[in-house]
Formats: sequence, structure tokens, C-alpha cells
Amino acid sequence: DYRGKLTITGLIAETRVKITDVSGNLVNETISEGGQAEWDLTTFNGERVSTGVYIIFCASADGSASAVTKILVVGN
Repeated sequence: DYRGKLTITGLIAETRVKITDVSGNLVNETISEGGQAEWDLTTFNGERVSTGVYIIFCASADGSASAVTKILVVGN
């Protein structure tokens, strides 16, 4: 029932954040503001994502720093 946003913290300003499903399909992307980025758990077309594991790829604007993490989204 959670309808808030997922906040990704500890980023460098203007970090490119790409979110994929485990099959590698790009679900959404954004650029961080300051040291954090938010994702409203929706796809590009505004639909809520399905239950599953999602991979979050982060890379600084110049490519000098990067990180990868994963999250589990559980729906009703």
C-alpha cells in the first residue's frame, strides 16, 4: 500500500540513476539533485512497478564514480 517515493542517498550531485528490472529492461531513470535521487516506484509511462527485484545503477556525470545496488518491491 506504500505510495511514497524511494530515496537514494549518498550520491554526488548530478548523478545519473538508471533503474532496471532483473532482466535488464530499463524501467525509469533520473538525475540526482544534490546528494540524493527519488523514484516514485513507477515506470516511464507512470504505471506502478510489479513486485520484483530492481537494480539501481548510479554514475557520476563524468563517469569517475559509480555504484550498483538492488531493491525488492513487494506489492499486494
